[in-house]
This record gives sequence, structure tokens and C-alpha cells, in this order.
Amino acid sequence: ERSVNQISAQVVADHMRSMCWLIHDGVLPSNEGRGYVLRRIIRRALRFAYTDGLQLPCLYRLVPIVVQLYQHREDFVALQDTMLRVIKDEEVAFAKTIDQGIQLFEKMLNGLEGETISGEAAFKLYDT
Repeated sequence: ERSVNQISAQVVADHMRSMCWLIHDGVLPSNEGRGYVLRRIIRRALRFAYTDGLQLPCLYRLVPIVVQLYQHREDFVALQDTMLRVIKDEEVAFAKTIDQGIQLFEKMLNGLEGETISGEAAFKLYDT
């Protein structure tokens, strides 16, 4: 039976390959289309890494390992710096979003009357 850490490592490894190939194909993180898929893949991998106790940003450090796997593809190797930059930038942006969300959540909890967060407050957290 596989441990949680092993599953997380496999998810991160699989997602890293996907991220790198999407960036190789010219996809950049965004809020729509293929860019949104890339953003979701990066953030899902980050959740697994974060849950395992890694400090963000961390995924960008794995890019050279992925590039080494495909060293026979010169076009892939040539984009290593781009992959590093895109993934690190998205990690930093996501870390800021998480920090803002946590601050907002704590502020909401401090001002909470009763035990229920309003729908409006929940949506604001979701939208952050």
C-alpha cells in the first residue's frame, strides 16, 4: 500500500511533466482556456507539496529534473529558463493569494457573530 507522501510525490511528478509540456507548447497561466488548466495543475501540485510540509515556492526547483528526462528534445531543453520563470512566478502569486485568503478568513472569524459565516463572506473567500 502506498503512503500519503508517496502518492503526493507521484502527483507532483506527474503534474510537473504536464506543466513543463504545456509551457513548452506556449501555454502560460491565465484565467481562461488552456492557461487556466495550467494554473489549476500548478496549484494542485502546490497543494500536495504544501500538505507534505514543503515551503512555497518549491516546484520550480524540479524543472531541471523534468528537462533532464527529455534531454533528447533540444526544443524542450531550450525552454528550461522559461519553465523555471513561469512556474516560480505562479507559485509566488499563489502563495500571496493564500496569505491574503488566510488574513481575510482570520479577520472574518474575529468579527463572527455566532458560528456561521455568511454566504457573502464565503463567496469573498472563494473569490480571493
